[in-house]
Amino acid sequence: MKTAPRRLSREIGSDPLGCALADVHPAQAVGAALRSVRDAMMPWRVGDYPNFVEEPTDASGFFDAATWERLRRVKSRYDPSDLFRGNHHVPPAGPG
Repeated sequence: MKTAPRRLSREIGSDPLGCALADVHPAQAVGAALRSVRDAMMPWRVGDYPNFVEEPTDASGFFDAATWERLRRVKSRYDPSDLFRGNHHVPPAGPG
């Protein structure tokens, strides 16, 4: 039975999943891997998933145009001064 080394050398990093990454900081390696997956999936992208967005994004991308406009009208009716803002801001619709 193989056992994991008690301590990795300075040239090797380890992430919480137990992967050894030579000469790379784990955060950089994971970030590069996630960008690679994102880029590979771009041809099939249909929008953003509104939960777990880790970077600020335009919330209108979560909805089709008609739904986004309806949300903005609702926001105008119930929060015209735009007091309530969350991670995925929906601005009130303009006059008209």
